[in-house]
Amino acid sequence: MIRILIFCSLFIFNNILTAQVEDRIVLEDHYVPADSLVVIPFNANQIDNCYAFQFSISWNPSSIEFQNIGELGFSSFAETDFGLSNTESGVIRVVWNSTTLEPIFLDDTFVFSLEFKVLDFESDSLEVHLSNDPLISKYVYEDIGGGFQNISLSPQISKLIIPSPLEIELSTQDISCFGFNDGVIFVEPVNGFFPYEIMVNGNVVDNLILDSLVANTNYEIEVLDSLGYSVSDTVLLFEPEEFVLSSIEFDSLTCLNDLTTLDIIVLGGNGNFEYYLDEELYAGDLIGSGEWNIEVVDSLGCHLDTLLIIDPPVYPSFISKLNDLSICPLTSNDLSVSAQNYETINWYLNKNLVSSDSSISLKLPGEYIVELISDDQCLVKDSINVTQIENTILNLDDLYEVCESDTLSINIENTIIEEIMGISNFTFDDGNLFLFNFNEMVSFIDILYLDSLRCYENTGTFQVILNRSETEIITDTCLVSGDIISLSPKIGDAQFWTDLNTNDTIGFENELLTSFRDSTVLSVLLEDDNGCGMYHQIAINVIDDLSELIDGYNVITPNGDNKNDLLIFDGISKFVSPKLVIYNRWGNVIYQDDSYNNNWGGIVDGKLLPTGEYFYTLKVDEVIIKSNFSILYNE
Repeated sequence: MIRILIFCSLFIFNNILTAQVEDRIVLEDHYVPADSLVVIPFNANQIDNCYAFQFSISWNPSSIEFQNIGELGFSSFAETDFGLSNTESGVIRVVWNSTTLEPIFLDDTFVFSLEFKVLDFESDSLEVHLSNDPLISKYVYEDIGGGFQNISLSPQISKLIIPSPLEIELSTQDISCFGFNDGVIFVEPVNGFFPYEIMVNGNVVDNLILDSLVANTNYEIEVLDSLGYSVSDTVLLFEPEEFVLSSIEFDSLTCLNDLTTLDIIVLGGNGNFEYYLDEELYAGDLIGSGEWNIEVVDSLGCHLDTLLIIDPPVYPSFISKLNDLSICPLTSNDLSVSAQNYETINWYLNKNLVSSDSSISLKLPGEYIVELISDDQCLVKDSINVTQIENTILNLDDLYEVCESDTLSINIENTIIEEIMGISNFTFDDGNLFLFNFNEMVSFIDILYLDSLRCYENTGTFQVILNRSETEIITDTCLVSGDIISLSPKIGDAQFWTDLNTNDTIGFENELLTSFRDSTVLSVLLEDDNGCGMYHQIAINVIDDLSELIDGYNVITPNGDNKNDLLIFDGISKFVSPKLVIYNRWGNVIYQDDSYNNNWGGIVDGKLLPTGEYFYTLKVDEVIIKSNFSILYNE
């Protein structure tokens, strides 16, 4: 065991200051092979103000053998400082002190080294111990009155580790497929001391995986560890046998057998082949037509790829297909079909074979089926429905009633009009016959008509009665702005009223109660008892004051000369039921008319009134006009 005492302190005259620090001698581990020399350096670290130190070194002399004291790195150090040593027993004691009383400073400083020989032994490692020396030394200098403080070191061990012998393990991935340089050698050093150096055929490489190697070549692999040990081995890469895809055999597809199996024939290779179709393992399954990616893989993973095309069966195809048709009774129609890629053609009517030619004569109604069969026994079908035209009868009524200005529409679908007697204006549209512009109240119409194929000729007769609309509206009128007016037709029923100035519908009543602020024109649809309608228009004149419109004469001369014979109110004809009342000078009512129409000439009870002044009230639309007038007779 090594025991160390280091005496270090800070020296100051007349004072003693001591510094307790973690000063030490540093040892490191060493990896060494058996029967080899090893040099163990002793380094000082963090030793300040030191005047003396001593420590011991010990080892097992049966495992390692002391050789000599190596290099002295500390200039004040000498071999004489190794005292009281017994190297045969495995002990060296180091004792050093300053002769000048000058302190030393050692920080990461090489002090000395010892050389040992490693003997054969069974354990994995040996040890060299560094420890504190049991001796305690103290130095006192009376001329300066100083002293020194001991500083202890922690014991340390330098391990001499002997690794296991270096070995090399080699594995190969030979050239996987013929014609490729993709062989690989995997190098795995075992034991020894890292880092390793790898050499291939004498050349240093920097990878333990050697790839892209050429087939049929010897490779000498050598591995050296950091202690100088080396091992080597030789590897031969080989190239597998080439294989080729000789052929792929299969049965041609037909419509009766549209699946097949493959017989893949391979020559050469390394056996144990696997076959893949579109990346799926093939095990003799049935396959159909199409493009198939085939891959053959041998036991080494070598593969061949090819594209296999299996043609589908050839189906016949129609160039011109069939459409349903109609025929006249006791007639025939020749029909032919155009097709390609067919060997046989058959026609059937009601499941009975009627023809094996491309054309056929159609005489009977029913469903005809044509079959095309190709060389591959593929079958396609088409069909046609044949119907016979039957005699057409028009579904016409005997009598039609038409309103004036309306159009009569008669359905004559599936019929050809050959001639129409009794009317000149008609037209066709989407299979309907339109008749209009009747000039007579009653018309008899004769029609000569045919079916669509002109198989039958027929005649028909019907009668048309023209109903003229019988409606009448009130005449134009005048009213005061904002007054309520009642409008109703004289003949017929009003359906709806429209203000033509604004195009707004203002009512759907037969009698319209409304008011107007501005003059306008109304449109009203009137419908008579026959359901015939006609539009009428009414002018509505709006004024601010009735007195502006009605101008009454103030003198009448009823002498039969047709001049001023009647009491006239200009504008009264524009109003409905104006009410006139005549008074004498005493306020008595002498004449009254609830619907005055400018027709009174001064006669009461069959006699002319005498000359004089009279008074009247005229009531129009709730407005009362009062004034006077005179009756004069020219003598």
